[in-house]
Amino acid sequence: MVDVILISPPLHEEVTLKEECFAPLGLAYLAASLEASNFSVKIIDMPLTSMDYASLRKELKRERPLIIGLTCYTQNYSLALKIAEIAKGEYPESTIIIGGPHVTFADSECLSTSKAVDIVIRGEGEETICELTRCIKHNRPLNIVKGITYRQGYIIEKTPDRPFISDLNLLSFPARHLLNIDDYLAKTGTLTISTSRGCPYTCMFCSVSAMWNHSWRSRSPQNIISEINWSRNNYKVNHFTFIDDIFTFDMERVSQLCSLFINQNFDFAWNCTTRADRLNESLLKKMSDAGCMRIAMGVESGSQRVLDAVGKSISIENIKTITKTIKDLGIELKLNFIYGLPNEKEEDLRKTLSLIQELEPEEISVQELTFFPGTAIATALPNQELENTRFIVEDSIREIGIPKSLCVGYALGNHRSSSSKYKSLTS
Repeated sequence: MVDVILISPPLHEEVTLKEECFAPLGLAYLAASLEASNFSVKIIDMPLTSMDYASLRKELKRERPLIIGLTCYTQNYSLALKIAEIAKGEYPESTIIIGGPHVTFADSECLSTSKAVDIVIRGEGEETICELTRCIKHNRPLNIVKGITYRQGYIIEKTPDRPFISDLNLLSFPARHLLNIDDYLAKTGTLTISTSRGCPYTCMFCSVSAMWNHSWRSRSPQNIISEINWSRNNYKVNHFTFIDDIFTFDMERVSQLCSLFINQNFDFAWNCTTRADRLNESLLKKMSDAGCMRIAMGVESGSQRVLDAVGKSISIENIKTITKTIKDLGIELKLNFIYGLPNEKEEDLRKTLSLIQELEPEEISVQELTFFPGTAIATALPNQELENTRFIVEDSIREIGIPKSLCVGYALGNHRSSSSKYKSLTS
């Protein structure tokens, strides 16, 4: 019997579909904290193993866990609830816990929707899940645990929010030994590392800043180096992906980290995600010298009017300047865009296409606006206004001649899309 099984649900209903996937680093952090508290843990990553529901049932019946923990995003929320139902049906004695960005803001809705879910962990989970596991194992009251929402009979109870962990350097490194890292490396060619949490900006559509209450915390360069050295000593890895939402927010920290890479003669490549206004020429040059091969940035729209309306707080000219510097240094560039933003019109879409053509990134991702729980855009605008915007944008897409199917990841000319299909967009 294991104390806790942590499950990463599939992204699609077809759970046997093999696809590129990254290690569930959030679950690995939770597992590391649980192990440090002397609890036994197992991680099941359904997307990696293509585990079907029958196999999951067998695994739960064999392990008989005290707690089954699920993580989910808005995109796979319904599947997470389905797995909760399966888990509760197979092993009803287990306590079913769910966490992640979606349920942090839809906690009461989640418990009202699914009787299989017993507890929602809101926000940062490392301290909460350890305290919660201790209470469940020793039959203590749940109301002493901060940061949870739970069902008490027919009543949904909500405890006070848990403060964020003040020093991320104190966290144990992710429990990668509970994952088959070689399989992830074979699929993606990279090992993921998180060096910071949060984003202080106020983009109306973004769940990251909402999740972390517009805060940003980071690990020290020395702490990051220790994890990199540990990873290289234990796995055959020569490429890292820093999965921070805004890796270069503290540009001096990144400069120090790059100096360590250079001074220690590290021979690996790496990529990151950030904002154009948190980069400059000198930092980019140092990043390139330190092995940075690829940068992803959220541009969202080619229309300054739209960017201003959604609180992006960045200028098109800044984006153009930094993009040119990135390309001049030979660093690959991925740009992310959103369509369907409030009051977006056909002329705004044309500006977005024109900007893509001008910047010529190696890869682009274009996603339809998702109304993530907790975001300003999901709560500030009337539903009818959002629906009207959606119809206008869809009509504009047809008018310009862009197949809607391309608007989940398309590319210009020979620039690769996320689906590796080559398409040409013209107006």
